[in-house]
Amino acid sequence: MLVWDPAAGPLPTDRLHELEGSQADVHHAGLRMGMGGLPGCLDFVAPTWMLNLDPPPQREATSWRLSLRACLIRRAMLARLGPPDPGFGTTAGASLEFGHRYITHGAIVRHVPWLVEGSCPAPPLPLEDEFRFLALRYPRRWVAWAAVRALLTGHASPGHLARAIVTSA
Repeated sequence: MLVWDPAAGPLPTDRLHELEGSQADVHHAGLRMGMGGLPGCLDFVAPTWMLNLDPPPQREATSWRLSLRACLIRRAMLARLGPPDPGFGTTAGASLEFGHRYITHGAIVRHVPWLVEGSCPAPPLPLEDEFRFLALRYPRRWVAWAAVRALLTGHASPGHLARAIVTSA
């Protein structure tokens, strides 16, 4: 299944055949589309996870930080692991949870930089989406830990954090 946002530029139809023989379950251009380093709160929970460090956006590599604005997904994997979660406020939040869920359940997720022509700025990722991501992907104690760390580091104000946690639950 191809998911494509026209704002990502023209679809490189002349090169898509290069992906046919690939073993990857998902091909995307997330790092070129500004998804690198998102969500910031993940650094409070899994700072040493090997896939938390992003490769350069111009390099083809394994990366779960995909963007549903430029993404090619095997239908069989979509049937097995499900679609993006509709509970997120932004496409960026849904994309990150989708990619994280897929890679942690054994899917091969590859960043293919040539899917889009240039780089895009990082999409806005509200704190509510960051904490929804954590609530879906990690046990509650880690969400609480991330909340404390977000306060201590200035990543979020107390009021904003309280709204984000209530909204993400």
